[in-house]
Amino acid sequence: MNLKSLYNRYLVAICFFIGYLILASITRTILAILSIDKLDLSFYTSFIIFGKGFLFDIAIGFAFITFYIFYLTILPSKWIGKKIDIVLTYLILFLLFFVILFSSF
Repeated sequence: MNLKSLYNRYLVAICFFIGYLILASITRTILAILSIDKLDLSFYTSFIIFGKGFLFDIAIGFAFITFYIFYLTILPSKWIGKKIDIVLTYLILFLLFFVILFSSF
């Protein structure tokens, strides 16, 4: 198995993870702007807030996509792109998005 086929297999999981990080960062920025009068936003505290938040988002993002990556790892290559794979991928990603939407934001 070459590197390109591994990249193609996990591309949806990578994009989902990056999208989650972007959405979480935007949410954190909006919430910081909305509560700017209650925060002491010096450069140091802003760096600490966004740094810890980014590390937290990476850990939570990995926790969310672990099941999907496990599914992709055990799935035989000949099944990729078949109807059952497409249905399971949509189902798993819908459930992940649903959980993320209503638990995190």
